[in-house]
Amino acid sequence: MLKKYKNQIIYILCVVLSVLFILCSYIYIRENGNFDIHKTETVIARATVTSILEKRQSNSVLGVTDYIDFTAIIKGGSMDGAEVTATQINDIYTAVKMKEVEVGDKVLLSYLDDADNDSGWVMGEYLRTDKLIILGIIFMILLVVFGHIKGISTLLALVFTCLAVFIVLVPSIIGGLNIYFWTIAVCTFIIVMTIILVNGISVKSTVAMIGCFSGVTVCALMTIIMDKVLFLTGIVDDDSTFLLLLHNDHLINLNAVVFASIAIGAVGAIMDVAISMASSLYEVKCQSENCTVKTIMQSGLNIGRDILGTMSNTLILAYIGSSLSTVLLLIAYNSSFIQLFNREMIVVEILQILVGSFGLLLTIPLTTFFSSILYTKKLK
Repeated sequence: MLKKYKNQIIYILCVVLSVLFILCSYIYIRENGNFDIHKTETVIARATVTSILEKRQSNSVLGVTDYIDFTAIIKGGSMDGAEVTATQINDIYTAVKMKEVEVGDKVLLSYLDDADNDSGWVMGEYLRTDKLIILGIIFMILLVVFGHIKGISTLLALVFTCLAVFIVLVPSIIGGLNIYFWTIAVCTFIIVMTIILVNGISVKSTVAMIGCFSGVTVCALMTIIMDKVLFLTGIVDDDSTFLLLLHNDHLINLNAVVFASIAIGAVGAIMDVAISMASSLYEVKCQSENCTVKTIMQSGLNIGRDILGTMSNTLILAYIGSSLSTVLLLIAYNSSFIQLFNREMIVVEILQILVGSFGLLLTIPLTTFFSSILYTKKLK
């Protein structure tokens, strides 16, 4: 009876253990972390614009500031249904002016005591999350339609991955806990949980896990070594400096933050390569009656060469695309390329690319090796 429903039992057990890991980790971090951070208490309210009252301008020696007064109805919270008067301000310090508010727009209002109007309500941003939610729902529907059961498992793994990063890893960093430990714990959880939910427990999943852990371990060790060799401080941008100001009694380890960013950024690509290699070689093993260690090794290396070219490009383009604005500014305002490529911000970006590529490069032969051993043993 248990053998018949073994896969279902393992699936449910994996889901339960994933929930327990996230909840227990979150509770531990909240109890042991230092979250005594001063936050500005600003009242934020969602609202829908009902009418435009007045458009006015204020001239100064620095330029022109545009004001648009409007009425809006607050949605949600203790003031649900209340109609307030608010102001949209496009001041002289705004590089690109925000779209003028119109009737029916959904906006976020902030209550400020020193606002340039009598009501105190000022428009902060347009409410954009509702559109993003719709886009996310469409993605989830398509994922389930095309993937069926695998799509549901992939969606569940994606949810657990996001929860692990934003409920476990991020609070552990802000709370001043050991970033290295929690990064390794979260990466381990993501690898095991994703592979089990998507592929279940099998020799193929075991090979994929071993290959993935091998690649991530290489990335982690190389990051720690290069951190010492390159004399990194961890201050890669202005945001890094602000992290140092979160706590007065102790400083956040910025080098560990760099370690976490590289590890989390590489684990997805490495897991993709490891699963692809394990699945491909498993099919080779299933289609050949006289499959040997040498046959699988040769097939794995041939498949790996094809995968490596595209995956390295994927990793490089992903990192460049995520920081393209910064790269453009640095290139535009730096006359010396030697100085540019020795700035810590650029050094860390290059380190992410190289370390991730090393992880991908070594994941292929390692996964191939373990596949040749475990698959032929299983075949015998």
